[in-house]
Amino acid sequence: MPGLPLYIYAKDGTHQDNITDWALKKFRQHYQNDSIEKLDIFHYVYAVLHNPAYRQKFALNLKQEFPRIPF
Repeated sequence: MPGLPLYIYAKDGTHQDNITDWALKKFRQHYQNDSIEKLDIFHYVYAVLHNPAYRQKFALNLKQEFPRIPF
């Protein structure tokens, strides 16, 4: 499974978050927790994508499209 980086880097060395403010807002709203940070979401996504049950259940989808991450 390809890696999904925390940051996207430009040629000049600057970077931007690969987790959008929109996603951060959605996670905070869903879990009703304003202390959730982008790094927390990054670790959560990593854990979901490496979970054997998730990978087995969605094996066909993961071969054809970008993974969908459940809350």
